[in-house]
Amino acid sequence: MGDVTTLAGSGTMGHLDGDWRDAQFHYPRAVCVDVSGNILVADSRNHCIRAISPEGQVTTLAGNVAGKQGPDAPFHKPSGVTVDLAGNVIVADRTYHRLRKVTPAGHVSTLAGTNVGGHRDGEGSMAQFSEPCGVCTDNNG
Repeated sequence: MGDVTTLAGSGTMGHLDGDWRDAQFHYPRAVCVDVSGNILVADSRNHCIRAISPEGQVTTLAGNVAGKQGPDAPFHKPSGVTVDLAGNVIVADRTYHRLRKVTPAGHVSTLAGTNVGGHRDGEGSMAQFSEPCGVCTDNNG
């Protein structure tokens, strides 16, 4: 049997950045690791993307239902995260039915999908998804 280790989280539900022991999450749904060793978390019920540094510091990269861009970009129940070769975080934004991108500078944009769930092939806003839950990248990014 292996050991189970807490990477971050106080065990109290909420939203609090800071030291890994004190940090709070609300339904962390998916994780991935970037090339710098940061653990990225789709903090679903906090509607944001969080990062846990190799040193154990938790920060909010993007998200907050009330906002627009950067740390206040609107997500609703993000459910999947991955990182491409350029260091962009790709997010499955479940309830908004979109695939989003967070650049290393913190700019948030929509790669594909609309706020309307459905099934339609196409580029960018011509595509429709119904509650995307996961994303991944291949060796080409």
